[in-house]
Amino acid sequence: MTASYPQRSLLPVIALLLLFAFFLWVPLLFASNRGFLWSMNGALLAGLGLLLLWGDRSEQSREGIAWLGPLAFALLLGWVAASVLVSAVFQPLAAIFDEGAWADIAASVLPMTSFAPSDSALGLVCLGGYGVLWWVSLRLSRRGLSDMILWLVLIAVTLHAVYGMVESRVDFDFPLTEIVGDDFDGPANAGFVNRNHFATFLGLGAVIALVLMLDAVRRFTVFGERSSALPRFVLAAAALGLVMTAQVMSQSRMGLGSTVLALTWVVFVFALANGRWFVGLVFLILLGALMFGLSFFGIDVLERLQRSEVDLDTRLNIYRQALELWQLRPWTGFGMGSFETVFAVGKDSDLSGRLWTRAHNSYITALVELGVIGLALLMFVFAWLGLVQLRAGLAQRSVTGFVGLGCLVLVAAHATLDFSLEIYAVVAVLIPLLALSSGATDSAPPARQVSQHRHSKARGRSTPAGPASTPTVVTTRRFKPSNPELKSEDQGHEGD
Repeated sequence: MTASYPQRSLLPVIALLLLFAFFLWVPLLFASNRGFLWSMNGALLAGLGLLLLWGDRSEQSREGIAWLGPLAFALLLGWVAASVLVSAVFQPLAAIFDEGAWADIAASVLPMTSFAPSDSALGLVCLGGYGVLWWVSLRLSRRGLSDMILWLVLIAVTLHAVYGMVESRVDFDFPLTEIVGDDFDGPANAGFVNRNHFATFLGLGAVIALVLMLDAVRRFTVFGERSSALPRFVLAAAALGLVMTAQVMSQSRMGLGSTVLALTWVVFVFALANGRWFVGLVFLILLGALMFGLSFFGIDVLERLQRSEVDLDTRLNIYRQALELWQLRPWTGFGMGSFETVFAVGKDSDLSGRLWTRAHNSYITALVELGVIGLALLMFVFAWLGLVQLRAGLAQRSVTGFVGLGCLVLVAAHATLDFSLEIYAVVAVLIPLLALSSGATDSAPPARQVSQHRHSKARGRSTPAGPASTPTVVTTRRFKPSNPELKSEDQGHEGD
């Protein structure tokens, strides 16, 4: 385990309970994808952050590339804030002063003006809430609570999966979620307005469940943890079955496809990192069997392959017109949250019969709203996140790294044809899962240390573990020893 163990106080328990309540709350009402909910959730997260800041003043790690991602995110916040500032201050100055220094300054920054300043300001509040959520998750993971957070997220997603299935099969006016619409005898979407977004939310839970199952097999076969591995495997498998059943009942084609892609990627990366290809093959076969069994309940999904609310030609037409719109302000964009406003004015008549709030492609939407500069900052943040997950998964064989890699593939794939990555509840669950790899590695002991301990125990002696000991790498036929340059978790790991 990491060097920073959970302190024996009520603070970690209180923080975990509040975070769990947050995970349960955010998907309920419109998936929290409304401006007033962004503000309310941001205030709640700020309170939780202040609680941790007051109770935990441990120093944060600054080693390696840990500062690059937060720096790029801070620059992105500044970029959005600048567009709001220009709209509120310099645009009126340009109208008041026809000439002079103020007029010249205002004219020079006018290309940064947001075409929807109120929406950009709300977006800034939303991004700020994401930043606080990242920091809270990071602090808790550094206290050795990564494994607990994974289980809490999985429980929350599973409960919403069950709720979505019940809501779609029981004719009852459910509170909060019924405001979105009556789901009886329709696709399961719980509190989400769009079933595709619910499918992405469920996919995050499916990734966690599969990784925990793989980790349970590793604990049993490599670490010899028979008493704890079996219950973990059974619970994670049950959660995966429920989540995937709800996934099929959501009738989301791209959501299901992205989830299967992410699960397959997780199995491959796990097998690659641990050298356990037979286990990976068995899991792929089991995953295929699960999907084959669920296909009998997924006739609606198969039927939707033949029809769609937004067909491919319409999507391509939206993409084309959105890119033409972007070319008017390629570097600065039109401002965060402005797509609905500017696209309503600039779209052709063949798309005039419907209000298009998104481009149905998160990358194009970000390009139109943030421009090349803003999109570059955003993509840098995600590239940094991907590198952190790779280091945790492949180099350290961390459960949190495998979860992060699977979740990134899931949302990146679905973002090409939909906008689940722009939904608050999806991102609010995604952020903690990505933050865990930055704050702490897997709670399980390193494989080489366990191998050494088992061999020493078999010889009738035990090998001490801790900062003062220098473990000897013992090669076994079951497990390939890790890189000797890596620090063991008992030597302390304060984050990448």
